[in-house]
Amino acid sequence: MGYERLMKHLLTYRMAMFAVASFLPIPLITLAAVFGGWWVVFALSYITVFTFTLDELVKSLVTQNSQSGNSPPQTDYR
Repeated sequence: MGYERLMKHLLTYRMAMFAVASFLPIPLITLAAVFGGWWVVFALSYITVFTFTLDELVKSLVTQNSQSGNSPPQTDYR
């Protein structure tokens, strides 16, 4: 498999995963609004855990980049 073809495949996969992660809360919130009950708990839990996980992941990546000197000099991420 050529490099260009591999990169195209990876970018397509990443975009698909981004779309799933971005649009999954919509049906969860819809199910919570229509059926209530445990759907509300599940939707709220998913959104909370997903947001917390991404926040921690980005914070760790920014910390790694700033320690290695890759961040812009005037940027304060704290």
